[in-house]
Amino acid sequence: MMGLLVLWLALIAALFIVLWLWSAREASLRPPLPMLFIAPAVVGAAAVAYWAIGLNPGTGQWLEEYSANRELVHDMVRGEPDPALEQVPVATLTRVLQRELAKAPSAEGWYGLSLLYTEMQAPAVAITAARKAVQLAPEESAPKLLLARSVIAHADGQLEPEAKGLIDDVLAKQPAHDGAWMMLGMAAMTSADYDTAINAFDELLSRHPEGEAGDALKKARGDALARQKNQSWLDNMKIQVSAAPGIEPGGTLFVFLRKPGDRGQPMAAVRLLADRFPLEVRVQPSNWLQQPPAPGTALVAGARYAQAPGQGVDQAAITAENQPLSGDAGGLSASLELK
Repeated sequence: MMGLLVLWLALIAALFIVLWLWSAREASLRPPLPMLFIAPAVVGAAAVAYWAIGLNPGTGQWLEEYSANRELVHDMVRGEPDPALEQVPVATLTRVLQRELAKAPSAEGWYGLSLLYTEMQAPAVAITAARKAVQLAPEESAPKLLLARSVIAHADGQLEPEAKGLIDDVLAKQPAHDGAWMMLGMAAMTSADYDTAINAFDELLSRHPEGEAGDALKKARGDALARQKNQSWLDNMKIQVSAAPGIEPGGTLFVFLRKPGDRGQPMAAVRLLADRFPLEVRVQPSNWLQQPPAPGTALVAGARYAQAPGQGVDQAAITAENQPLSGDAGGLSASLELK
């Protein structure tokens, strides 16, 4: 940064000197001979200073990497990857490809960069790169599916609306796209959208009923059916949370479901802003951290509360003791009191 500042100041000084010389020429004045050499001398000295104190120490290595791998990157973008690519670190390929895309953006290049980011387990920037690929090739399926996969990965496997829209776009044009159906089915399972998952597995089974693929799809479909059945008896669950005198609303409430006596990760967890008390909390399919239990399984509900909004569960010092969920005509319910 210091070297760059020196260079800019020198360029400004040189410009003023050149303008002065030009004005002197227009006025038929003859400047002293040494002045004719000042401007190039100032610029030259600044360039030396910049090279000495302003050049990034890693620039030399970067230039070597770029020169050695530029052609490999060009081959990769053209869809003709050289086997030598396997010997190049992913981080190096990413830097070189970023440079090439800055000079000549292309859908193939952004697609490749998104794949590299995915391999580096950086889904947020993989999404950005994949979006650029989709913008440059809006009719192509591969960039859309890559973007959908990146969005799903960034959401911890959940089927986000953007991802579902992208997959639906692909399937509208290619109804038999196995990769799109599989991505849809697996993400729907994670999101507890079992109807969508079962439909996706049925579609795949219609074309792959036999062999290892058929066996795996049948198992996945059976798992989805079991979870759907287990989920249905929990659909109308409601937990009433009240607070003892002196506990004001406006903080962060955590409600947990466990089997009696269990510790560690709960089966389900809900986090929300408690804008009032008493407050009715409903457990949605996406709140289940583990597979929903079979009908009739004994469950207990508990709660923790932090007075300030946005605080974490470790700061929630106010608690409600675990209470068993009891069945009634509408489903399962429990009443908790924060103390």
